[in-house]
Amino acid sequence: MAHAIAGFAGAPRVLLQFRQRRRNCRIVDLSRRAELAFLPIPDDDIEGAEGADQSLPDEFSFESEFKQAQLGSLAAYSHGLALAWVRTNYAGGAGYQAAILWVDGARFRAGCALEQGRRRPATEWPINRALRGIGGGRDANNDEFLMFGLGRYRSCADIVAGVPDYPV
Repeated sequence: MAHAIAGFAGAPRVLLQFRQRRRNCRIVDLSRRAELAFLPIPDDDIEGAEGADQSLPDEFSFESEFKQAQLGSLAAYSHGLALAWVRTNYAGGAGYQAAILWVDGARFRAGCALEQGRRRPATEWPINRALRGIGGGRDANNDEFLMFGLGRYRSCADIVAGVPDYPV
């Protein structure tokens, strides 16, 4: 089963800043705890749908697509707070995940490309590291990825279809 999600994670007040530039952004509460929110980036299913402009354009779908000016702009959103960009792309267990973390205006690369056959503890996976950086937690049974709610969905289309907008 495939898992392909890209988007921004952070405190709702960080993500709401995106609405100043793009009023149609979708901001959702994946964890259902209202502490952190997620702004999904449209995937192929959403881009072709009617009314698709519900999130950021896919210019932020891959780490390599971020321009230097955009990285600086995103860093500005994190002043006094934290913001993370996360991406998964798995099919049948093989694939990768990537993340970038901004904390108080500074950018940290939380990691990229889990290599097939190479094992590392779940605590060191890029998305778990980035989610920890924005205040995401874990418990005895679930890592940050699962606690945040990313494990319940397979694509941004699933998120858009199954999660109501964050209450503002």
